[in-house]
Amino acid sequence: GDESTRSTPRSAGVNPRLEATEWDVIVGSDLVYDDDGVRYLPRAVRHFLRKRRTHFLYAHTKYRYELRDMALWREFDECGLDVEEVREDGAPSPPSSPEPLTQLFPEKRIAVLRITLREEDK
Repeated sequence: GDESTRSTPRSAGVNPRLEATEWDVIVGSDLVYDDDGVRYLPRAVRHFLRKRRTHFLYAHTKYRYELRDMALWREFDECGLDVEEVREDGAPSPPSSPEPLTQLFPEKRIAVLRITLREEDK
């Protein structure tokens, strides 16, 4: 579509029961495959986290689309969301992330992220 339809969220008519439910955890995995996902996933997550104690656990393949990853982290930040990589207690630390765009073929790895509404935005 044209730029005007991409910058305005589509009103799909959210189910009122879904809208009213207080979720403890929302889970997702590898949900971003294009620029629309980069833009709208953080906004959808923020919508369901607002004024709630909910957190979003998101399994993401890091470095599959490095530029998209960078844009996604920026969008999460601009939407007032904190992103923290988590792992099971006692699990070894994952390898540190290379500086963006410094490796031609960075090694992909799965990261589990806990995404929460930034404290000042609750």
